[in-house]
Amino acid sequence: MRLEWIGEALAEDGMGSKQLSGQAVQVDIESAGWPGRAMEPVLHVGQLRFNSYSHVSPTVLRYVVDGPDLLPQGAEASVRYGSYEAARFILPAVER
Repeated sequence: MRLEWIGEALAEDGMGSKQLSGQAVQVDIESAGWPGRAMEPVLHVGQLRFNSYSHVSPTVLRYVVDGPDLLPQGAEASVRYGSYEAARFILPAVER
């Protein structure tokens, strides 16, 4: 998993909205391969839910989040397809 500050980008706030952010953070999550499911993968960080993602490669999901404050270092996060948890991890520091 990698968190990288990218500056200005369209980003999610974790509560269902997207906006142009001047402090966007790119979240890349790599696995051996993401399961094919009828539901989309959702990044869960505490009470926040990030739904918009892209496949950077067959093994990497990318989310763009509205600022590093939404991704506190050491917080527990997961990727879920509905109730199925595909990955669980601890957030690292945001790279600049």
